[in-house]
Amino acid sequence: MEDKYFLNENNFLDILKDRHQKLYGVLKINSPLNLTPDVLIHKNFLIEYLKGEEYGGEIKHTEGIFKHRSGFYLYLSKIDLSELNYNVKVYYDVDQYDEVKFFIKNLSKLNSGH
Repeated sequence: MEDKYFLNENNFLDILKDRHQKLYGVLKINSPLNLTPDVLIHKNFLIEYLKGEEYGGEIKHTEGIFKHRSGFYLYLSKIDLSELNYNVKVYYDVDQYDEVKFFIKNLSKLNSGH
């Protein structure tokens, strides 16, 4: 079932490799997070990619890739809109490993105040 999530992961990793001339680390977040593309957009993450569907004038996203100001990328993915939570992966420059560990600890706080 994993292969139905993160449909553009290989393309994205190729783009990162071309852009930065290095491989990026990948961390799958297994803790449940209440993150959504709307939360990340509201928190001023840069949009790298969005895949969505429109229902009754409202746009809902099944996938999104966002860049944090520190250079980390978050990839949110779900197969269909009925799923409660997104699967989340973080892509980061391995030189920033300690910083990304701190970032991941604080991910759950991103949704507060939205």
